[in-house]
Amino acid sequence: MTNENKSTSTLLIGITLGALLLYSQNKTKQYTVNSWNYHENSSDILTNETVHTAPGEGLSIYVTDIVFSTGTATACNVSIKEDVLTILGPYYLEPVSGRGLAIHLMTPKKCTTNTTITATTSAAIEHSLDITGFIAP
Repeated sequence: MTNENKSTSTLLIGITLGALLLYSQNKTKQYTVNSWNYHENSSDILTNETVHTAPGEGLSIYVTDIVFSTGTATACNVSIKEDVLTILGPYYLEPVSGRGLAIHLMTPKKCTTNTTITATTSAAIEHSLDITGFIAP
């Protein structure tokens, strides 16, 4: 291989790697620039508990992850809502202490523009709830 071919190959590899790096950074930033998280750990029943307030005109809440677990041998479920409309769930856990679920939405759930989302559980038992996401148009 001549020096000219080596230089051309090196340049093409550099451009390709640079483009991949730029693409991966843009994909990662989509989920972190306006990210939010909600954490709740109690024995209280949740009834339309605010997870995230309306983000403003032209913006939507996107949900990416839900983690829910119970510490009591009582059946329980969790739902994520917009006003009274259930948009995710209900997700049911059987009556075994220490049961839980972890959901990662490969395609984030886009909520209605400029709408508050809430969480509701079915029982007043020891539990933990974590929800994460981001805000975007």
